[in-house]
Amino acid sequence: MEKYIKYLNFKYISFSVLGILFVLYAVAIYYEIDSWANLFSMLITFSVTFVIARQLTHAKIFKAYWLTLWLGVFSWAFADMMYILKNVDIVGYDNYMHTFYAIPVVFFFIGFALLGLDFLKRIDITQAYVDIITSMVIAIALFIAIISGDNFFEGEIENARFIYNIIYIFIDVFMFPSVFFLFISIKNLKSYKEIYYILLAFIVYVCTDTVYTFGDIGGFNYDNEYIELLYVLTFYIFAYASFYIKEENDIKYTDSSVLVITQKIAVIILMPLLKLFINDIYDVYYVVFVVVCALLYSIISLNFTFEGLYKKLLEKERNKKENILETIKERSAQVKSTNIRLNRLRKYDYLTKAFNRPYFINYLNEMTNTLGLGERISLYNIDINHFKAINDSYGQYIGDEVLIQLVGNLQSVLPKNAAMSRFSGDDIMIVTKNHRSENDYSEFIENLIRAIKKPIHIDNKQIILNAKIGIGFSDISTIKVEDLISEAQAALNKAKESKQIYAVYNSELADLQTHKNTIKMLLDTAKFDSEFKLVYQPQYDIKNKKLIGAEALLRWISPVKGYISPVEFIPVAEQGPVMVSIGKWVSNKAVEKISYINNTYNTNLKISINLSPKQIDSVYFAEKIQDLLKQHNSKNEWACFEITEMSWMYNDEVIRDVLTKFKRSNIDVALDDFGTGFSSLGYISKYSIDKLKIAKEFVDNIATSVVEKDVVKAIIVMAKTLGIKTIAEGVETEEQLEVLRQIGCDELQGFIWGKPLSEEDFEALVKKEFCKDNEEY
Repeated sequence: MEKYIKYLNFKYISFSVLGILFVLYAVAIYYEIDSWANLFSMLITFSVTFVIARQLTHAKIFKAYWLTLWLGVFSWAFADMMYILKNVDIVGYDNYMHTFYAIPVVFFFIGFALLGLDFLKRIDITQAYVDIITSMVIAIALFIAIISGDNFFEGEIENARFIYNIIYIFIDVFMFPSVFFLFISIKNLKSYKEIYYILLAFIVYVCTDTVYTFGDIGGFNYDNEYIELLYVLTFYIFAYASFYIKEENDIKYTDSSVLVITQKIAVIILMPLLKLFINDIYDVYYVVFVVVCALLYSIISLNFTFEGLYKKLLEKERNKKENILETIKERSAQVKSTNIRLNRLRKYDYLTKAFNRPYFINYLNEMTNTLGLGERISLYNIDINHFKAINDSYGQYIGDEVLIQLVGNLQSVLPKNAAMSRFSGDDIMIVTKNHRSENDYSEFIENLIRAIKKPIHIDNKQIILNAKIGIGFSDISTIKVEDLISEAQAALNKAKESKQIYAVYNSELADLQTHKNTIKMLLDTAKFDSEFKLVYQPQYDIKNKKLIGAEALLRWISPVKGYISPVEFIPVAEQGPVMVSIGKWVSNKAVEKISYINNTYNTNLKISINLSPKQIDSVYFAEKIQDLLKQHNSKNEWACFEITEMSWMYNDEVIRDVLTKFKRSNIDVALDDFGTGFSSLGYISKYSIDKLKIAKEFVDNIATSVVEKDVVKAIIVMAKTLGIKTIAEGVETEEQLEVLRQIGCDELQGFIWGKPLSEEDFEALVKKEFCKDNEEY
C-alpha cells in the first residue's frame, strides 16, 4: 500500500510540474519571448527524460523500444540545449543543429520499428508480412509521388536542412499507415495502456512532424510556434505511458476478419488524401496505384482469412471427434457417480450421515405397517439444550462437528432394530421396534443420556451437551406416522417445560394436546378487538412510591371457552404466525393508551410492552415501532419494550441491530425474567439494555433465603456498574419490599402496591396521583 501511495505521489507531482512548464512554454510562445520559450522547451524535455528513466528503473524491465524512445527524448533535450547555447553565442554549432535534431527522429523511428518487431512475435506471421509489405509499398509510392511533384526540388538540394527534410518525409509516410495498422490489429487496445499511449504519441508525432517538415520545405519558419507544443505533447504522452510498463503485456490481436481487413483498406485509401494535404496536388496515377494496392491487399488478406477459418473449422471438427469417445466415458462415469450420490442423498443427511427426514418417515411407515403381535414401536425425539449458543460462541464449523460426533455417539448405543434421523438442525429422531414390556425404554434412555453427555473434543475444546427427550409409543399398525411423530414432539415439549430430562406421551398429554389444538383453532379465528383487552399493572419508584408507568398485560375472553390464561394461550401462539398479529395489536393499543394519558394529564409515564421474538422479524422492526409512536403522537421515551433472553436464540444479529436503533431513538429496552436464562451477563454487556426485570422466582424467597437475597443483590450491583436500572416483579409482601430497598433496587411492580387495572381504573389512578383538582378533568 505504501509503495502504491509513493507511485501515485510521484505521478501527480511529476505531471503537475510538467503541466506548469507546459503552460509557461505556451505563454512564452504567445508573447513571442523566444529565449524563455527555448528554455522551457529544454526543461520540459529533460524533465520527461527524468520521468521515463525513473519509471524504467523502478520497473526493472528491459525493453529495447523503451530504451530507444528514452534516447530519442534525451537527444531532443540535448538538441534544445545546444540550440539555446547557439542563440546566446556561447558555441557556434549552427552547421550541426540539423544533425542534433535529426538524431532523436532516428531514435523514434528505431523505437517504433522495435515495437513493431516485438508485436510480430505475437501475431499471425503471414498476415503480418502482408501488412508490412503493403504499408511499405504505399509509403514508398507516396514518398516518390511527393518528391516527384512539380517544383519540389527547386532551390539548393545540397542544403543539409533539405536533405534532412527528405529523410523526415520518408519516415513520416512510412510510420503513418503502420501506426494505424497496429491500432487496428490489437484487440481491446485501451486495456493495454502502455502500448495504447505509445501508439497515440506516435500518431501525434507523425502528424506534427509531417506538417512541420512540409512547412519548412515551403519556407515557413515554425521555430517557437504553437505547432511545437504538439512535439512537447508527444513527449508528455511517452512519459505517461511509462507509468504502465509491464513485464508481459499479453497482447491479444484481433483475428483476421472482413471488418478488420475493411478498416485497414480504409487506411490505405486515406493515403491519397494525405498526399493532397501535403502538397495540394491531386495525383491520378497515385490514386489508381493505391486503389490497385487496396484491391490486391483485400484479395490476399481475405484469402488468408478464409483459409485460416477453414483450417480452424477442420481442426475444431477433428478435436470434436477425438473428444466424443472421451466425453462419453466421462459422462458414463459421472452418471454412475451421480447415481451413487443421489442414492445417498435420498437416504442420508449430508452432514451427519444419519437418515434424512423423508427417508426416515418412509422407514417409520414400513415399521408401523409390519408391526407384529406383541411388538411396540418407540419413537424418541431428542433436542439439544441451547445448541444455537454453541454456534454463536464457537462458530458454525464447531457446531457441525458437534452434531457429527453426537450422532456417532448415539449410533454406538443403538440396538440392531433401531434407526436414527436428523430431522433438522439439532432435532434428532430415533425409532426402535421390540416386544412390549413395562418400562422397556428405561435402560435405552439411560444409554442415550450417557451418549449425549459424553464429552466432545474439537480443536482443544471440550463441549458437554444436555438434551430433552420426548417419547411416543405405538402398539398398533394402523397409527399414522404423522400422529406418532406429533406424540413424540408433544412429549418433548412437556420435557422442556419441566425439570425432567425426558417425558413420555400419555393420556394426560393427549388431553393437553387436544386443549392446545383447540386454543390454536380459536386463536386463528379470534376477533382481537372484541375478544382481547389490555390491563395495566402499575410500576413504581421504590424510594418514594411514585407512579412511573405500567406494564401492558394481555387478557383473552373467548366466546367459546371464556377466560383463557396467558399462560395457556401465549405458548401456543408463539408456535405459529398468529403471535406476530397479536404483538402488533398489543403494541398499537398500549402506545395509543399511554399517549392519550400523557398528553391529557401532562405526565411522562412509560408503558412496558412485551415483545415476542417472532415479532422482531427483520432489521426494519425498529422503524416500524418509530412509525407507530409517531402515528399516536407519542414520545419515544414513553415506550419500553420487554424481551426475554430466548430472543437471542432466534436471530442474534437482527436483535442486536434493532436494540441499537432503539437506543439511538431513546426507546427503552428491558430484559424480562432476568437470571433465568443461560448467559445473561454476556448478553447485557453486549447489547443496549436499559433495564433488568428481576424474575419473580428470586423475589418470592428474597426475605427468607440468604442465597436468593445474595443473588438479587449481585444482579443489582452488576446492573449499577453497567448503568442499568433494575425493577423487581411480583413483589407482594412488606418483607420483600424492605429487602429490595436495602439492596438498592430502583423500581417494582406487584400486588403490594398495585394489581393489574383496567383502562378506566388505570386512568383513574393517574388522575389521583398527578391531578390536584380532579374536577378539572
